[in-house]
Amino acid sequence: MATNTVSRRSLQGFILLLVSALLLLISAYHGAFEFKHGFPKASLTKRQLDLETVPAVPVSTTLLKTIGLPFGRQHHTVNFTTKSEDHPKRHTKQHLKHLTQRHVKRGSKEDFDYHKGQGDIAYDQMVAACESSAQDFEPSALGNGWTRQKDIKYPPEKVWVDAVKQLAGEAKVPTAETSFYVDLHHDKDFINNQGQPVKLVPNKAHYAQWFIPASSAIIVAATRSPYFEVKRRFEFDGKPVPSSREINDQYVPPLHRWSDVTWALWKEKGGGNDLRYIGRDFIANPRTESVMQYIFSQAGKGDEPPFPGLEFGMDSDEGRALLGTPNGIGTARLLIDRASELGRRDIRFHIFYSEPDSPCMMIDMRPTQAQSRALARRRIEPPKTPSEETTLEKLYRVPRELRHPASVKHRDELLKSYREIDSDTLVKRDAASDYDKALCTGRAMWDKITAAFDGQGDTAQIFPISALRNGWSKKDEPQTLDPEWRQYFDTKLGPDKVPSRDDVRYVTLVQDEAFYNSEGEDVADISGTEEAGTALYYAYYIPGISSVIIKNMVSPANVVKALFTAMGQAVPSNAEIAANYVPPLDRWSDVTWTLYADIAAQKSSDPNALRYIAHSSIINRATQVVMAYIFQRQSGGVNVPYPGLEFGMDSEEGLALLGTPNGMGTGWLMQDRAEKLGRRNPKVTIWTEGAKAMMVWDLAPA
Repeated sequence: MATNTVSRRSLQGFILLLVSALLLLISAYHGAFEFKHGFPKASLTKRQLDLETVPAVPVSTTLLKTIGLPFGRQHHTVNFTTKSEDHPKRHTKQHLKHLTQRHVKRGSKEDFDYHKGQGDIAYDQMVAACESSAQDFEPSALGNGWTRQKDIKYPPEKVWVDAVKQLAGEAKVPTAETSFYVDLHHDKDFINNQGQPVKLVPNKAHYAQWFIPASSAIIVAATRSPYFEVKRRFEFDGKPVPSSREINDQYVPPLHRWSDVTWALWKEKGGGNDLRYIGRDFIANPRTESVMQYIFSQAGKGDEPPFPGLEFGMDSDEGRALLGTPNGIGTARLLIDRASELGRRDIRFHIFYSEPDSPCMMIDMRPTQAQSRALARRRIEPPKTPSEETTLEKLYRVPRELRHPASVKHRDELLKSYREIDSDTLVKRDAASDYDKALCTGRAMWDKITAAFDGQGDTAQIFPISALRNGWSKKDEPQTLDPEWRQYFDTKLGPDKVPSRDDVRYVTLVQDEAFYNSEGEDVADISGTEEAGTALYYAYYIPGISSVIIKNMVSPANVVKALFTAMGQAVPSNAEIAANYVPPLDRWSDVTWTLYADIAAQKSSDPNALRYIAHSSIINRATQVVMAYIFQRQSGGVNVPYPGLEFGMDSEEGLALLGTPNGMGTGWLMQDRAEKLGRRNPKVTIWTEGAKAMMVWDLAPA
């Protein structure tokens, strides 16, 4: 009997020892997978760059055995007490014991170069971002799969209080009353993006951070995304890892990215578009720390300098590398996804240590004057009370039913009567005076153009095609040319050069959206009003024959002038209008060049070969008067059929036509793009098609 008891105890002990050994092996194997594979590779087909899942630089098996950390380095947890003098503690020395042997001695040049490449991609996307690209989530969406284990008022650690004070000033110092600590854990079943219920698999996904709207700051204590946890689980189980799309659609809640979660909570806590500082407390990601240590070693500053540590901007390799790290890339994603709200920022990184083995990062997202022209569409939020309306909001408070496109049919009918040259109306005007004024303007314009040809180079800003998202609605479709233009190109170029329908792109632009002006202010939509009409540009773009044919053009600046005049108010100066009342991309010459260059690139044509700029059915009264005056002097009547009359810049008539509203746009285009277009010898042809006024500029190379 005693022998049996001893045998059973021996067997139980052996089984217990065997189980312990197996658990230890599983733990080590699990940790090895995490350090070997790390974050999943970025997907360039899904959102171009999956900025929150930066691929890992492989770590050697020998190093993994040396580290021996189960499930990777663990983020600290915050332990609150009821005593006001106690503060959330980070890892105690006991918690840090397993980290005393560093996983990287001096940082890796390989890590640095890799993450600089990631940072370059992210920075290019930030520069190109012109409007918000992410879904707006309400904080209630966090009820789907998430639990707020803590949501209380509590100040961050002293190092962050001091850092914000040093960067933002005494008035921005975080306090217990202004700081909100939120600890989220992905620990519940959820409904995925396809509307399917998903049973939770236990995981370690969580986000813990301080939101401090009064300080324009967020301090991130810990991040571990559900996306990463899904990838890790499939890798650990030895199963094929789903694609990024499959993970986002099936395996995680709709609200799961750090950037989306953080923005939703920031807005919930009263944060606005003035978010400026994002701190990363106790960075536990080995790749980020490797990059930081490499930078410290190259700067000769030792391993652990305190705040402010080292500072780098986006004009440095160090800044780009830090942006590309797992702890920097989330901020890039936030700025890309919320470009409309946050605008363009000049990012500066401070890297430092708050205490031994506690690497930290402070990201300062500075608004700059140069970047205040961010081409992001921003809408004015309805004022809470009438007294809170700004001057611009009062001026542009227009009923929606008067705006385009509801009013487009009425507007087109109204403008139809202006397309014909009316002899009676022209007689009532002082045509000679209008002609002299246009001649004077044209001479001055030609002087500017020739000066640009002589070596001043391009003088205008280069806008990306995405700039047209700021305030404009765009429609782009193939279309057959009107008969009069088929006739013109048949005569000018030959029947084999007349473009087919597929060669012609008809683009309509209407300024019918609120926009972000050059001063960084939100401006409500003013188009479609009875007082001012609608700013619009309609044109054919035909790179195959180096041509643009304008069907209609009403500039935003002229709409603003009409509105002020109709309201009986003093019309602002051109400079004031450009700065405050129109989108940055508003002038016909800039809009036309931007669109033509984009379409030419799509057609594999050279945009710099642009030659023909035509105006169909001219409705501008000043241009009509000058044309009628020239027709009258040359032929004795106001109607001259095709082929019409041709003039060069060596003639008075040619200069006068250059000085008309319809000629000045072509003049500005030649001046502003002189370097790209090269020296030109322009000639202008005018005629009437029935009662419609027509004009073509042939910008022949000199």
